[in-house]
Amino acid sequence: ESKAAQRLLDNIGCILFGLNVVPALNTVQVEHEMGVGRCSVVGFKSPTSPTAAAFALGTLAQSFELNDLGVYVHPGACVIPAALAALDHGNNPISGQFFLASIVAGYEVMIRLSECVGPSPELDVGWHTPSFHGAIGASVTAGMLLDLDAATLAQGIVIAADLAGGGLMLARFGTDVKRMHCGRGAQTGVFAVLMAMNGMKSRLDTFENETWGY
Repeated sequence: ESKAAQRLLDNIGCILFGLNVVPALNTVQVEHEMGVGRCSVVGFKSPTSPTAAAFALGTLAQSFELNDLGVYVHPGACVIPAALAALDHGNNPISGQFFLASIVAGYEVMIRLSECVGPSPELDVGWHTPSFHGAIGASVTAGMLLDLDAATLAQGIVIAADLAGGGLMLARFGTDVKRMHCGRGAQTGVFAVLMAMNGMKSRLDTFENETWGY
């Protein structure tokens, strides 16, 4: 629990620092203006949608690359923005302990999935992995905080895997766009959970399918 709280505080610190990184702030301003809802983004007076908030917070968190690293991914910049957006968007009361538990669950799924897949997506294909592993971890965390039942949460996770995409690694170095990759992972995870809540369904064998599995 103390380690989860430390990760939360570290990433909030990265988000706050991100307000000083001009390319990240410019990106966040565009995304913030596209959303309508009740979700907060630090540094902005008006609320926005849960997907816009997740994207904005994730972009700020990775803006200067001080955020945490687990295996081949940046879990905090994907999972914690999704947690903050879901916390604002949801109606059910959340204890601090459960909030931290949801973050731990997102970290666990995201990092273990990354360990299972290995470095090949980046080294052999060229895809920056936080955008797609992060979407799946973010969906777990957001789904827990929005009180999804097991069946709906399962759909949110596989929808996140369906929608997830990466940034081409060779093109991202030295560009402003790389700052957006964790934000995109957070946004995709939250969006997938909202779609599952609205009844959208995907294949539950998304990960283990022998031919087209993750």
